[in-house]
Amino acid sequence: MSNGPHVLSAVALDAVGNLSAENSVNVTVNNDWVPPEVALTSPASGVIIEGGADLEATASDDRQVVRVAFYVDNQWLGEDLTPPYSWRFVSDEVLNGPHTLTARAYDAAGQSTTSAPVTVVTSNPSVAELDAELHVPAC
Repeated sequence: MSNGPHVLSAVALDAVGNLSAENSVNVTVNNDWVPPEVALTSPASGVIIEGGADLEATASDDRQVVRVAFYVDNQWLGEDLTPPYSWRFVSDEVLNGPHTLTARAYDAAGQSTTSAPVTVVTSNPSVAELDAELHVPAC
C-alpha cells in the first residue's frame, strides 16, 4: 500500500446473505522504503595493521540508524549503537595477510546496507602468515 492517507472499509455477510452496514476507518500509511547509507571511513584501503586499529563508519537514514555492525572477512566483529560509529579491530585475532573490512548499517524498519569493502593487511609478529592460495596458515 502506498504511503499517505487511506480509508479502510468493511462489511459483514452472514450465512443467509444479509449484509451489515459498512464501517470505515481513516488510516495513514507511513512505510519506510529507503535503506540506510553507510561508509567505512577508517582505516584506508591498503593500510598495514599491526596489533589493532579503530574501525570507523558514517551512517545515515531518512528516519533512523539503529546500529552499525563491523565485519572482517564477512565475520561479525561487533557493533555500535550510537554515532560516531566505531569498533576496535584486534588484528592478532586473524592470520597475517590481506583481509576485507566492511560496515553494515541497519535502520528501524530492519533494512540494511553494507559499505564498500576496504582491504587491509595484518602484520603481527606472533601470528602465522596466511597462504593466499590455500587459505591456511603458512609456517
